[in-house]
Amino acid sequence: MLVLQSQHQGDSHTAALLHHGFHALRCASLTDLYRCYDESPRPLVVLAGVLDHAYMASTRLRAMDAGLGIVVVGAFSSSDERVRAMQCGADVCLPADVGGLELAASLQALARRTGSGPVSAPAPGGAAADGSADLGGMASPSPGIGSEPPIANGPADRGWRLLDSGWTLASPLGKRLRLTTSERAFLSHLLAAPGRRLSRDDLIASLGKVARPSSRSRDDPLGGVSASLRGVDVMVCRLRRKAQEQGISLPLRAVYRWGYMFVEDA
Repeated sequence: MLVLQSQHQGDSHTAALLHHGFHALRCASLTDLYRCYDESPRPLVVLAGVLDHAYMASTRLRAMDAGLGIVVVGAFSSSDERVRAMQCGADVCLPADVGGLELAASLQALARRTGSGPVSAPAPGGAAADGSADLGGMASPSPGIGSEPPIANGPADRGWRLLDSGWTLASPLGKRLRLTTSERAFLSHLLAAPGRRLSRDDLIASLGKVARPSSRSRDDPLGGVSASLRGVDVMVCRLRRKAQEQGISLPLRAVYRWGYMFVEDA
């Protein structure tokens, strides 16, 4: 998760979340927050400190991802300020002096409400109730592309697999690639498909919301469907380029006028 907390505020909330088993990264400014989220979207965000900054960040992040869990921590002087935070997109509002255990528990509750699957409540000692230190920050929102697909492993004999509730693609050599919401949804559908093949019809049916639909016209009789398929192509190109930059060769193949395949022997 990302935690907005400026330099002069220290890193108390970030440290507390790390202590309670969350993967928390502190961002010292709105610019840092937006950059980090753009590079690697997270399912949970904590906005602490200046309320005006929290309002702005809540509005922008909520517009980017309707399933994002947003917690605002600040010196609320009235219920009006809490109402404004929620109107801007916050899910939970907590006082500036909130304890680390309460903040962690609130985030766990929010993760459960966003449909991320079972999570363990933080134990008073600092670790998760099951002894794991790897649960708290990994709850995932809905991918926003059709219905939530099952998170499938990659080809068993090669070891391609999705980790962290589908937000990380792991290669057979152990390299890991963080995924955006669209990339996660695409690979989840692809790896869960029979033979790990997704036809154009399947793309239209299950990935039609990747790109913003365009209006239907004589030059583009499929309207939003064509726009969605073009959006998938652009997303796949970016995914390949991002993987190459990290030394990962994706066994992903585009089949002309058909669809996409995750080729096991690539």
